[in-house]
Amino acid sequence: MLLPLLFWTLLLIPGCAVARRLFPRELEGGLLPSLAFSWACAFGALAIPIILGYLVGMSMGAAVLMVGGFVLWGAVDLLRTGAWRGLGRVLLASIGIEIALVVAEMVFSFRHGSILAADARVHLARIRFLYDNGLLNVDPFIEVAYPYPIYHTNFLHAISAIGSRMLGVDPLLFWFGSLPAAKLMIASGMAYLAWAVLGGRWAPWVVAVMVLVDRGPVSFSIYPNQLAPWFLVPIFIGVLVRALSTSLVGDGRAFRIAGLRVGLAALLVGMFHPLYAGFIVVATSPLILGTAGWRLVSRRPGAVRVALLWGIVVLFAMPYPFFGKYLTVRDREATTDFAWIQEVIAETERTEGIGVPMVFEGDLAEAQKVASAQMTTDKRLKDLFKNRDGWRVIEREDGGVWYARELGRGFTGAYRRGVVKAWRVLVLAGGMVLVVAVLRRREPWYLLWIIVTIQAIVMTPPVCTLALRFLGAHWMLERFETLTWVLFYPLSVPILAAVLERFGQATWWRRGGDAPTLGTRIVSSIWRWRLPLPLVTALGIAVALAHATHRRPYNWEY
Repeated sequence: MLLPLLFWTLLLIPGCAVARRLFPRELEGGLLPSLAFSWACAFGALAIPIILGYLVGMSMGAAVLMVGGFVLWGAVDLLRTGAWRGLGRVLLASIGIEIALVVAEMVFSFRHGSILAADARVHLARIRFLYDNGLLNVDPFIEVAYPYPIYHTNFLHAISAIGSRMLGVDPLLFWFGSLPAAKLMIASGMAYLAWAVLGGRWAPWVVAVMVLVDRGPVSFSIYPNQLAPWFLVPIFIGVLVRALSTSLVGDGRAFRIAGLRVGLAALLVGMFHPLYAGFIVVATSPLILGTAGWRLVSRRPGAVRVALLWGIVVLFAMPYPFFGKYLTVRDREATTDFAWIQEVIAETERTEGIGVPMVFEGDLAEAQKVASAQMTTDKRLKDLFKNRDGWRVIEREDGGVWYARELGRGFTGAYRRGVVKAWRVLVLAGGMVLVVAVLRRREPWYLLWIIVTIQAIVMTPPVCTLALRFLGAHWMLERFETLTWVLFYPLSVPILAAVLERFGQATWWRRGGDAPTLGTRIVSSIWRWRLPLPLVTALGIAVALAHATHRRPYNWEY
Protein backbone atom coordinates (compact mmCIF):
# COMPACT_ATOMS: atom_id res chain seq x y z
CA MET A 1 0.00 0.00 0.00
CA LEU A 2 2.89 2.39 0.69
CA LEU A 3 4.65 1.82 -2.63
CA PRO A 4 2.26 3.91 -4.78
CA LEU A 5 2.62 6.83 -2.37
CA LEU A 6 6.40 6.39 -2.58
CA PHE A 7 6.26 6.70 -6.37
CA TRP A 8 4.16 9.87 -6.31
CA THR A 9 6.47 11.30 -3.63
CA LEU A 10 9.57 10.55 -5.73
CA LEU A 11 8.13 12.67 -8.52
CA LEU A 12 8.27 15.66 -6.18
CA ILE A 13 12.09 15.53 -6.24
CA PRO A 14 12.63 16.38 -9.93
CA GLY A 15 9.55 18.59 -9.86
CA CYS A 16 11.07 20.69 -7.11
CA ALA A 17 14.37 20.83 -9.03
CA VAL A 18 12.59 22.09 -12.16
CA ALA A 19 10.54 24.63 -10.20
CA ARG A 20 13.63 25.88 -8.38
CA ARG A 21 15.48 26.47 -11.65
CA LEU A 22 12.66 27.99 -13.71
CA PHE A 23 10.04 29.29 -11.27
CA PRO A 24 11.70 29.82 -7.86
CA ARG A 25 9.11 32.36 -6.69
CA GLU A 26 6.37 29.73 -6.95
CA LEU A 27 7.98 27.83 -4.08
CA GLU A 28 7.53 30.67 -1.59
CA GLY A 29 4.00 29.74 -0.50
CA GLY A 30 4.80 27.15 2.15
CA LEU A 31 4.55 23.39 2.26
CA LEU A 32 1.25 22.61 0.54
CA PRO A 33 1.46 25.16 -2.33
CA SER A 34 5.07 24.07 -2.95
CA LEU A 35 4.00 20.42 -3.14
CA ALA A 36 1.34 21.27 -5.70
CA PHE A 37 3.66 23.29 -7.90
CA SER A 38 6.43 20.68 -7.68
CA TRP A 39 4.04 17.98 -8.85
CA ALA A 40 2.85 20.24 -11.65
CA CYS A 41 6.45 20.87 -12.77
CA ALA A 42 7.24 17.15 -12.72
CA PHE A 43 4.14 16.39 -14.78
CA GLY A 44 4.86 19.28 -17.12
CA ALA A 45 8.42 18.08 -17.75
CA LEU A 46 7.13 14.58 -18.54
CA ALA A 47 4.20 15.76 -20.67
CA ILE A 48 5.99 16.17 -24.00
CA PRO A 49 7.99 12.89 -23.72
CA ILE A 50 4.78 11.03 -22.91
CA ILE A 51 2.98 12.61 -25.88
CA LEU A 52 5.85 11.56 -28.14
CA GLY A 53 5.83 8.13 -26.48
CA TYR A 54 2.19 7.64 -27.46
CA LEU A 55 2.94 8.73 -31.03
CA VAL A 56 5.91 6.37 -31.53
CA GLY A 57 4.62 3.50 -29.36
CA MET A 58 7.28 3.72 -26.66
CA SER A 59 7.87 0.46 -24.85
CA MET A 60 7.15 0.31 -21.16
CA GLY A 61 10.79 -0.46 -20.41
CA ALA A 62 11.91 2.73 -22.14
CA ALA A 63 9.22 4.72 -20.32
CA VAL A 64 10.39 3.36 -16.96
CA LEU A 65 13.98 4.31 -17.76
CA MET A 66 12.83 7.79 -18.77
CA VAL A 67 10.94 8.46 -15.53
CA GLY A 68 13.63 6.80 -13.40
CA GLY A 69 16.32 8.93 -15.02
CA PHE A 70 14.23 12.03 -14.44
CA VAL A 71 13.91 11.26 -10.73
CA LEU A 72 17.64 10.52 -10.48
CA TRP A 73 18.50 13.82 -12.18
CA GLY A 74 16.28 15.69 -9.73
CA ALA A 75 17.94 14.07 -6.72
CA VAL A 76 21.45 14.82 -8.03
CA ASP A 77 20.50 18.41 -8.84
CA LEU A 78 19.08 19.10 -5.39
CA LEU A 79 22.09 17.51 -3.69
CA ARG A 80 24.71 19.15 -5.91
CA THR A 81 23.26 22.64 -5.55
CA GLY A 82 22.53 22.32 -1.84
CA ALA A 83 18.84 23.09 -2.40
CA TRP A 84 17.86 20.27 -0.05
CA ARG A 85 18.76 22.56 2.86
CA GLY A 86 15.97 24.90 1.82
CA LEU A 87 13.58 21.96 1.66
CA GLY A 88 14.48 21.11 5.24
CA ARG A 89 13.60 24.63 6.37
CA VAL A 90 10.22 24.38 4.63
CA LEU A 91 9.44 21.09 6.38
CA LEU A 92 10.57 22.36 9.79
CA ALA A 93 8.49 25.51 9.40
CA SER A 94 5.47 23.39 8.53
CA ILE A 95 5.63 21.01 11.49
CA GLY A 96 2.33 21.31 13.28
CA ILE A 97 -1.11 21.63 11.83
CA GLU A 98 -0.13 21.13 8.17
CA ILE A 99 1.76 17.92 8.95
CA ALA A 100 -1.16 16.78 11.14
CA LEU A 101 -3.54 17.39 8.25
CA VAL A 102 -1.40 15.39 5.85
CA VAL A 103 -0.95 12.49 8.26
CA ALA A 104 -4.65 12.33 9.13
CA GLU A 105 -5.67 12.34 5.48
CA MET A 106 -3.06 9.72 4.59
CA VAL A 107 -4.38 7.39 7.31
CA PHE A 108 -7.97 7.93 6.23
CA SER A 109 -7.17 7.32 2.57
CA PHE A 110 -5.05 4.26 3.25
CA ARG A 111 -7.96 2.79 5.18
CA HIS A 112 -10.35 3.06 2.23
CA GLY A 113 -8.17 2.97 -0.88
CA SER A 114 -9.22 4.08 -4.35
CA ILE A 115 -12.48 2.86 -5.84
CA LEU A 116 -12.32 -0.31 -7.95
CA ALA A 117 -15.86 -0.28 -9.35
CA ALA A 118 -17.84 2.02 -11.68
CA ASP A 119 -15.66 4.07 -14.06
CA ALA A 120 -12.52 2.72 -12.37
CA ARG A 121 -12.95 -0.40 -14.51
CA VAL A 122 -12.37 1.70 -17.63
CA HIS A 123 -9.29 3.41 -16.24
CA LEU A 124 -7.86 0.16 -14.88
CA ALA A 125 -8.42 -1.61 -18.20
CA ARG A 126 -6.45 1.03 -20.08
CA ILE A 127 -3.70 1.24 -17.44
CA ARG A 128 -3.24 -2.53 -17.62
CA PHE A 129 -3.25 -2.35 -21.42
CA LEU A 130 -0.43 0.21 -21.32
CA TYR A 131 1.33 -1.82 -18.63
CA ASP A 132 1.38 -4.83 -20.95
CA ASN A 133 1.88 -3.17 -24.35
CA GLY A 134 3.63 0.16 -23.84
CA LEU A 135 2.35 3.64 -24.65
CA LEU A 136 -0.20 2.88 -27.36
CA ASN A 137 -3.22 5.11 -27.85
CA VAL A 138 -5.46 2.15 -28.66
CA ASP A 139 -8.85 1.31 -27.16
CA PRO A 140 -8.43 -1.75 -24.90
CA PHE A 141 -12.08 -2.76 -25.37
CA ILE A 142 -12.05 -3.12 -29.17
CA GLU A 143 -10.32 -5.98 -30.95
CA VAL A 144 -9.19 -3.86 -33.89
CA ALA A 145 -6.68 -1.02 -33.42
CA TYR A 146 -9.21 1.76 -32.90
CA PRO A 147 -7.92 4.96 -31.20
CA TYR A 148 -8.96 5.39 -27.60
CA PRO A 149 -11.03 8.56 -27.95
CA ILE A 150 -11.95 10.01 -24.58
CA TYR A 151 -8.57 10.52 -22.89
CA HIS A 152 -6.32 11.04 -25.87
CA THR A 153 -2.68 10.75 -24.70
CA ASN A 154 -3.97 10.71 -21.13
CA PHE A 155 -1.18 11.45 -18.71
CA LEU A 156 -2.66 9.72 -15.66
CA HIS A 157 -3.06 6.39 -17.42
CA ALA A 158 0.52 6.51 -18.69
CA ILE A 159 2.15 7.57 -15.44
CA SER A 160 0.15 4.98 -13.48
CA ALA A 161 1.28 2.20 -15.82
CA ILE A 162 4.89 3.43 -15.59
CA GLY A 163 4.70 3.60 -11.80
CA SER A 164 3.31 0.07 -11.61
CA ARG A 165 6.16 -1.26 -13.74
CA MET A 166 8.82 0.74 -11.90
CA LEU A 167 7.73 -0.53 -8.48
CA GLY A 168 6.83 -4.06 -9.61
CA VAL A 169 3.27 -3.55 -8.37
CA ASP A 170 0.16 -4.82 -10.13
CA PRO A 171 -1.82 -1.93 -11.70
CA LEU A 172 -4.82 -2.85 -9.56
CA LEU A 173 -2.85 -2.42 -6.34
CA PHE A 174 -1.13 0.71 -7.64
CA TRP A 175 -4.51 2.30 -8.39
CA PHE A 176 -5.99 1.21 -5.05
CA GLY A 177 -3.04 2.63 -3.10
CA SER A 178 -2.89 5.96 -4.95
CA LEU A 179 -5.82 7.56 -3.12
CA PRO A 180 -3.64 9.25 -0.45
CA ALA A 181 -1.53 10.88 -3.17
CA ALA A 182 -4.65 12.04 -5.02
CA LYS A 183 -6.09 13.60 -1.86
CA LEU A 184 -2.80 15.35 -1.14
CA MET A 185 -2.68 16.67 -4.71
CA ILE A 186 -6.18 18.10 -4.35
CA ALA A 187 -5.44 19.71 -0.98
CA SER A 188 -2.13 21.17 -2.15
CA GLY A 189 -3.54 22.36 -5.49
CA MET A 190 -6.31 24.29 -3.77
CA ALA A 191 -3.78 25.64 -1.26
CA TYR A 192 -1.67 26.92 -4.16
CA LEU A 193 -4.68 28.70 -5.62
CA ALA A 194 -5.47 30.32 -2.26
CA TRP A 195 -1.85 31.44 -1.91
CA ALA A 196 -1.81 32.85 -5.46
CA VAL A 197 -5.04 34.77 -4.83
CA LEU A 198 -4.74 35.78 -1.16
CA GLY A 199 -1.10 35.28 -0.19
CA GLY A 200 0.09 34.47 3.32
CA ARG A 201 0.03 31.11 5.12
CA TRP A 202 -3.33 31.01 6.86
CA ALA A 203 -5.54 31.13 3.78
CA PRO A 204 -3.86 28.12 2.06
CA TRP A 205 -4.17 26.11 5.26
CA VAL A 206 -7.88 26.90 5.72
CA VAL A 207 -8.76 26.13 2.10
CA ALA A 208 -6.88 22.82 2.30
CA VAL A 209 -8.93 21.81 5.32
CA MET A 210 -12.15 22.89 3.64
CA VAL A 211 -11.53 20.95 0.44
CA LEU A 212 -10.56 17.82 2.37
CA VAL A 213 -13.79 18.06 4.34
CA ASP A 214 -15.53 18.16 0.96
CA ARG A 215 -13.54 15.44 -0.81
CA GLY A 216 -12.60 13.40 2.26
CA PRO A 217 -15.23 10.65 1.88
CA VAL A 218 -14.70 10.39 -1.90
CA SER A 219 -12.75 7.28 -2.85
CA PHE A 220 -12.67 8.09 -6.58
CA SER A 221 -10.50 11.20 -6.20
CA ILE A 222 -7.89 9.49 -8.38
CA TYR A 223 -10.23 9.75 -11.40
CA PRO A 224 -9.10 12.12 -14.19
CA ASN A 225 -12.41 13.97 -13.84
CA GLN A 226 -11.53 14.65 -10.18
CA LEU A 227 -7.84 15.51 -10.42
CA ALA A 228 -8.47 17.81 -13.38
CA PRO A 229 -10.96 20.21 -11.69
CA TRP A 230 -9.73 19.88 -8.11
CA PHE A 231 -5.96 19.79 -8.62
CA LEU A 232 -4.86 21.02 -12.06
CA VAL A 233 -7.52 23.65 -12.78
CA PRO A 234 -6.70 25.47 -9.48
CA ILE A 235 -3.02 25.43 -10.41
CA PHE A 236 -3.80 26.71 -13.90
CA ILE A 237 -5.99 29.53 -12.57
CA GLY A 238 -3.39 30.31 -9.91
CA VAL A 239 -0.55 30.77 -12.41
CA LEU A 240 -2.90 32.69 -14.73
CA VAL A 241 -3.99 35.06 -11.97
CA ARG A 242 -0.38 35.65 -10.93
CA ALA A 243 0.51 36.42 -14.54
CA LEU A 244 -2.38 38.84 -15.02
CA SER A 245 -1.59 40.68 -11.79
CA THR A 246 1.90 41.62 -13.06
CA SER A 247 2.82 44.16 -15.73
CA LEU A 248 4.48 41.59 -18.05
CA VAL A 249 6.68 44.35 -19.44
CA GLY A 250 10.45 44.65 -19.68
CA ASP A 251 12.95 42.63 -21.65
CA GLY A 252 10.50 39.81 -22.22
CA ARG A 253 11.81 37.37 -19.63
CA ALA A 254 8.86 37.91 -17.28
CA PHE A 255 6.45 37.27 -20.12
CA ARG A 256 8.28 34.14 -21.30
CA ILE A 257 8.28 32.69 -17.79
CA ALA A 258 4.60 33.55 -17.30
CA GLY A 259 3.69 32.13 -20.71
CA LEU A 260 5.59 28.92 -19.98
CA ARG A 261 3.80 28.46 -16.64
CA VAL A 262 0.37 29.13 -18.12
CA GLY A 263 1.00 26.98 -21.20
CA LEU A 264 2.23 23.95 -19.26
CA ALA A 265 -0.66 24.21 -16.80
CA ALA A 266 -3.18 24.32 -19.67
CA LEU A 267 -1.40 21.39 -21.35
CA LEU A 268 -1.67 19.27 -18.21
CA VAL A 269 -5.39 19.99 -17.83
CA GLY A 270 -5.92 18.78 -21.40
CA MET A 271 -3.78 15.67 -20.89
CA PHE A 272 -5.67 14.68 -17.75
CA HIS A 273 -9.17 15.40 -19.07
CA PRO A 274 -9.87 17.11 -22.43
CA LEU A 275 -13.31 18.28 -21.35
CA TYR A 276 -11.87 20.55 -18.68
CA ALA A 277 -9.37 21.96 -21.16
CA GLY A 278 -12.30 23.34 -23.13
CA PHE A 279 -13.92 24.52 -19.92
CA ILE A 280 -10.92 26.58 -18.81
CA VAL A 281 -10.74 28.26 -22.22
CA VAL A 282 -14.42 29.23 -22.07
CA ALA A 283 -14.33 30.27 -18.41
CA THR A 284 -11.14 32.35 -18.55
CA SER A 285 -11.37 33.91 -22.03
CA PRO A 286 -13.57 36.84 -20.89
CA LEU A 287 -11.14 37.48 -18.03
CA ILE A 288 -7.99 37.41 -20.18
CA LEU A 289 -9.39 39.34 -23.13
CA GLY A 290 -11.19 41.76 -20.82
CA THR A 291 -7.93 42.46 -18.98
CA ALA A 292 -6.14 43.02 -22.28
CA GLY A 293 -8.89 45.38 -23.42
CA TRP A 294 -8.84 47.30 -20.15
CA ARG A 295 -5.08 47.75 -20.35
CA LEU A 296 -5.41 48.92 -23.93
CA VAL A 297 -8.17 51.43 -23.22
CA SER A 298 -6.49 52.77 -20.08
CA ARG A 299 -3.13 52.88 -21.90
CA ARG A 300 -1.48 50.61 -19.38
CA PRO A 301 1.47 48.48 -20.52
CA GLY A 302 1.19 44.80 -21.37
CA ALA A 303 -2.10 44.72 -23.33
CA VAL A 304 -0.59 42.84 -26.29
CA ARG A 305 1.20 40.35 -24.07
CA VAL A 306 -1.95 39.63 -22.09
CA ALA A 307 -3.73 38.93 -25.39
CA LEU A 308 -0.86 36.61 -26.31
CA LEU A 309 -1.44 34.75 -23.04
CA TRP A 310 -4.94 33.96 -24.28
CA GLY A 311 -3.42 32.57 -27.48
CA ILE A 312 -1.09 30.39 -25.40
CA VAL A 313 -4.00 29.01 -23.38
CA VAL A 314 -5.95 28.15 -26.54
CA LEU A 315 -2.90 26.67 -28.28
CA PHE A 316 -1.99 24.35 -25.42
CA ALA A 317 -5.46 23.43 -24.14
CA MET A 318 -7.72 23.05 -27.16
CA PRO A 319 -6.00 20.27 -29.18
CA TYR A 320 -7.24 17.69 -26.68
CA PRO A 321 -10.97 18.48 -26.88
CA PHE A 322 -10.69 18.52 -30.67
CA PHE A 323 -8.88 15.17 -30.75
CA GLY A 324 -11.41 13.67 -28.36
CA LYS A 325 -14.36 14.95 -30.37
CA TYR A 326 -12.86 13.86 -33.68
CA LEU A 327 -12.01 10.35 -32.51
CA THR A 328 -15.30 9.73 -30.71
CA VAL A 329 -18.14 7.99 -32.57
CA ARG A 330 -21.03 10.36 -33.22
CA ASP A 331 -24.06 10.26 -30.96
CA ARG A 332 -26.22 7.53 -32.42
CA GLU A 333 -29.45 9.48 -31.94
CA ALA A 334 -27.98 12.50 -33.72
CA THR A 335 -27.29 10.61 -36.95
CA THR A 336 -29.67 11.20 -39.84
CA ASP A 337 -29.63 7.87 -41.66
CA PHE A 338 -30.26 5.63 -38.60
CA ALA A 339 -28.21 2.88 -40.26
CA TRP A 340 -27.03 1.80 -36.82
CA ILE A 341 -30.64 1.10 -35.78
CA GLN A 342 -31.34 -1.12 -38.78
CA GLU A 343 -28.10 -3.03 -38.19
CA VAL A 344 -28.91 -3.56 -34.51
CA ILE A 345 -32.42 -4.79 -35.28
CA ALA A 346 -31.32 -7.07 -38.14
CA GLU A 347 -28.41 -8.59 -36.21
CA THR A 348 -30.51 -9.13 -33.11
CA GLU A 349 -33.23 -10.89 -35.10
CA ARG A 350 -30.61 -13.03 -36.87
CA THR A 351 -28.92 -14.14 -33.63
CA GLU A 352 -32.09 -14.44 -31.56
CA GLY A 353 -32.41 -17.80 -29.93
CA ILE A 354 -28.79 -18.91 -30.38
CA GLY A 355 -27.41 -17.20 -27.29
CA VAL A 356 -25.50 -14.40 -29.01
CA PRO A 357 -27.59 -11.28 -28.47
CA MET A 358 -26.06 -8.12 -29.89
CA VAL A 359 -27.73 -5.73 -27.47
CA PHE A 360 -29.72 -5.74 -24.28
CA GLU A 361 -33.46 -5.95 -24.65
CA GLY A 362 -33.88 -2.36 -23.52
CA ASP A 363 -31.47 -1.12 -26.17
CA LEU A 364 -33.36 -3.00 -28.88
CA ALA A 365 -36.65 -1.50 -27.74
CA GLU A 366 -35.09 1.96 -27.85
CA ALA A 367 -33.73 1.33 -31.33
CA GLN A 368 -37.13 0.21 -32.59
CA LYS A 369 -38.75 3.22 -30.97
CA VAL A 370 -36.57 5.83 -32.68
CA ALA A 371 -36.34 3.99 -36.00
CA SER A 372 -39.85 5.07 -36.98
CA ALA A 373 -39.24 8.82 -36.69
CA GLN A 374 -36.18 10.96 -36.30
CA MET A 375 -36.03 12.88 -33.04
CA THR A 376 -35.51 16.61 -33.39
CA THR A 377 -32.69 18.36 -31.57
CA ASP A 378 -35.08 20.20 -29.28
CA LYS A 379 -36.89 16.97 -28.43
CA ARG A 380 -33.62 15.22 -27.62
CA LEU A 381 -32.40 18.06 -25.46
CA LYS A 382 -35.75 18.38 -23.72
CA ASP A 383 -35.54 14.72 -22.80
CA LEU A 384 -32.09 15.36 -21.34
CA PHE A 385 -33.62 17.79 -18.85
CA LYS A 386 -36.65 15.66 -18.02
CA ASN A 387 -36.90 15.40 -14.23
CA ARG A 388 -33.58 17.21 -13.80
CA ASP A 389 -33.72 18.76 -10.37
CA GLY A 390 -32.67 22.41 -10.35
CA TRP A 391 -32.87 22.93 -14.13
CA ARG A 392 -35.75 24.41 -16.10
CA VAL A 393 -37.13 24.02 -19.62
CA ILE A 394 -38.62 27.20 -21.14
CA GLU A 395 -41.14 26.75 -23.95
CA ARG A 396 -40.70 29.40 -26.65
CA GLU A 397 -43.50 30.86 -28.75
CA ASP A 398 -41.95 29.46 -31.93
CA GLY A 399 -42.26 25.93 -30.58
CA GLY A 400 -38.65 25.59 -29.52
CA VAL A 401 -37.27 25.33 -26.02
CA TRP A 402 -34.60 26.98 -23.92
CA TYR A 403 -32.77 25.48 -20.96
CA ALA A 404 -31.11 27.10 -17.97
CA ARG A 405 -30.11 26.58 -14.37
CA GLU A 406 -32.99 27.49 -12.08
CA LEU A 407 -32.36 30.58 -9.95
CA GLY A 408 -32.09 29.55 -6.32
CA ARG A 409 -30.78 26.08 -7.13
CA GLY A 410 -27.28 24.79 -7.62
CA PHE A 411 -24.63 27.35 -6.73
CA THR A 412 -27.28 29.99 -5.97
CA GLY A 413 -29.24 27.56 -3.82
CA ALA A 414 -30.42 28.09 -0.27
CA TYR A 415 -29.08 26.67 2.97
CA ARG A 416 -31.31 24.00 4.51
CA ARG A 417 -34.36 24.37 2.26
CA GLY A 418 -34.64 28.13 2.17
CA VAL A 419 -33.39 29.09 5.62
CA VAL A 420 -30.71 31.32 4.04
CA LYS A 421 -31.38 31.97 0.37
CA ALA A 422 -28.42 32.24 -2.02
CA TRP A 423 -26.07 31.90 0.93
CA ARG A 424 -22.98 31.30 -1.23
CA VAL A 425 -23.61 34.60 -3.00
CA LEU A 426 -23.82 36.32 0.39
CA VAL A 427 -20.54 34.72 1.46
CA LEU A 428 -18.86 35.91 -1.75
CA ALA A 429 -20.22 39.43 -1.22
CA GLY A 430 -18.93 39.52 2.35
CA GLY A 431 -15.54 38.25 1.24
CA MET A 432 -15.22 40.90 -1.44
CA VAL A 433 -16.08 43.60 1.10
CA LEU A 434 -13.09 42.42 3.15
CA VAL A 435 -10.96 42.43 0.01
CA VAL A 436 -11.85 46.06 -0.68
CA ALA A 437 -11.59 47.23 2.91
CA VAL A 438 -8.50 45.36 4.09
CA LEU A 439 -6.64 43.20 1.60
CA ARG A 440 -6.76 45.51 -1.42
CA ARG A 441 -5.64 42.77 -3.80
CA ARG A 442 -6.78 42.49 -7.39
CA GLU A 443 -6.41 38.71 -7.64
CA PRO A 444 -9.71 37.87 -5.83
CA TRP A 445 -11.56 39.96 -8.42
CA TYR A 446 -10.11 37.81 -11.19
CA LEU A 447 -11.45 34.72 -9.46
CA LEU A 448 -14.86 36.32 -8.98
CA TRP A 449 -14.90 37.22 -12.69
CA ILE A 450 -14.49 33.54 -13.62
CA ILE A 451 -17.31 32.52 -11.24
CA VAL A 452 -19.65 35.13 -12.70
CA THR A 453 -18.77 33.99 -16.23
CA ILE A 454 -19.65 30.37 -15.48
CA GLN A 455 -22.90 31.27 -13.74
CA ALA A 456 -23.87 33.65 -16.54
CA ILE A 457 -23.47 30.83 -19.07
CA VAL A 458 -25.55 28.26 -17.17
CA MET A 459 -28.25 30.72 -16.07
CA THR A 460 -28.81 32.63 -19.33
CA PRO A 461 -31.33 30.52 -21.33
CA PRO A 462 -30.07 31.17 -24.90
CA VAL A 463 -26.43 30.73 -23.90
CA CYS A 464 -27.11 27.67 -21.75
CA THR A 465 -29.12 26.10 -24.60
CA LEU A 466 -26.28 26.72 -27.04
CA ALA A 467 -23.80 25.17 -24.61
CA LEU A 468 -25.98 22.11 -24.10
CA ARG A 469 -26.44 21.60 -27.83
CA PHE A 470 -22.70 21.85 -28.39
CA LEU A 471 -21.79 19.52 -25.52
CA GLY A 472 -24.59 17.09 -26.30
CA ALA A 473 -25.05 15.81 -22.75
CA HIS A 474 -26.44 17.24 -19.54
CA TRP A 475 -23.69 15.82 -17.34
CA MET A 476 -21.09 17.80 -19.28
CA LEU A 477 -22.89 21.04 -18.44
CA GLU A 478 -22.92 20.09 -14.77
CA ARG A 479 -19.18 19.36 -14.96
CA PHE A 480 -18.68 22.87 -16.29
CA GLU A 481 -20.62 24.30 -13.36
CA THR A 482 -18.41 22.28 -11.00
CA LEU A 483 -15.66 24.84 -11.55
CA THR A 484 -17.84 27.39 -9.74
CA TRP A 485 -17.99 25.12 -6.70
CA VAL A 486 -14.21 24.70 -6.78
CA LEU A 487 -13.48 28.43 -7.03
CA PHE A 488 -15.91 29.25 -4.21
CA TYR A 489 -13.52 27.93 -1.57
CA PRO A 490 -10.71 30.53 -1.83
CA LEU A 491 -13.23 33.40 -1.82
CA SER A 492 -15.05 32.27 1.32
CA VAL A 493 -13.55 31.72 4.79
CA PRO A 494 -9.90 31.91 3.56
CA ILE A 495 -10.42 35.63 2.93
CA LEU A 496 -11.21 36.06 6.63
CA ALA A 497 -8.10 34.02 7.46
CA ALA A 498 -5.98 36.29 5.24
CA VAL A 499 -7.44 39.39 6.90
CA LEU A 500 -6.70 38.08 10.41
CA GLU A 501 -3.19 37.10 9.40
CA ARG A 502 -2.54 40.61 8.09
CA PHE A 503 -4.09 42.06 11.24
CA GLY A 504 -1.63 40.08 13.32
CA GLN A 505 1.31 41.31 11.25
CA ALA A 506 0.35 44.96 11.72
CA THR A 507 1.94 47.13 14.37
CA TRP A 508 -1.08 49.30 15.16
CA TRP A 509 -0.66 48.70 18.91
CA ARG A 510 2.72 50.44 18.90
CA ARG A 511 1.96 54.14 18.95
CA GLY A 512 4.43 56.96 19.09
CA GLY A 513 7.39 54.59 19.33
CA ASP A 514 6.53 53.65 22.92
CA ALA A 515 7.53 50.26 24.26
CA PRO A 516 4.76 47.67 24.11
CA THR A 517 2.60 47.42 27.19
CA LEU A 518 1.42 44.21 28.81
CA GLY A 519 -1.83 44.36 26.84
CA THR A 520 -0.11 44.85 23.50
CA ARG A 521 2.27 42.01 24.28
CA ILE A 522 -0.68 39.71 24.95
CA VAL A 523 -2.31 40.71 21.67
CA SER A 524 0.97 40.18 19.84
CA SER A 525 1.40 36.74 21.41
CA ILE A 526 -2.11 35.70 20.41
CA TRP A 527 -1.29 36.24 16.74
CA ARG A 528 2.30 35.02 16.99
CA TRP A 529 1.04 31.66 18.25
CA ARG A 530 -1.75 31.61 15.62
CA LEU A 531 -4.46 31.30 18.25
CA PRO A 532 -7.24 32.74 15.99
CA LEU A 533 -6.43 30.18 13.30
CA PRO A 534 -8.25 27.22 14.94
CA LEU A 535 -11.43 29.32 15.20
CA VAL A 536 -11.25 30.30 11.53
CA THR A 537 -10.54 26.69 10.62
CA ALA A 538 -13.62 25.52 12.52
CA LEU A 539 -15.70 28.08 10.62
CA GLY A 540 -14.18 26.81 7.37
CA ILE A 541 -15.16 23.24 8.23
CA ALA A 542 -18.76 24.32 8.87
CA VAL A 543 -18.94 26.20 5.56
CA ALA A 544 -17.37 23.28 3.69
CA LEU A 545 -19.90 20.83 5.11
CA ALA A 546 -22.72 23.11 4.00
CA HIS A 547 -21.20 23.75 0.58
CA ALA A 548 -20.26 20.15 -0.30
CA THR A 549 -22.72 17.85 -2.06
CA HIS A 550 -22.18 14.75 0.04
CA ARG A 551 -24.40 11.84 -0.90
CA ARG A 552 -24.35 8.29 0.38
CA PRO A 553 -22.07 6.37 0.19
CA TYR A 554 -19.75 9.37 -0.16
CA ASN A 555 -20.73 11.18 3.02
CA TRP A 556 -19.17 11.40 6.46
CA GLU A 557 -21.97 9.51 8.20
CA TYR A 558 -21.44 6.49 5.95
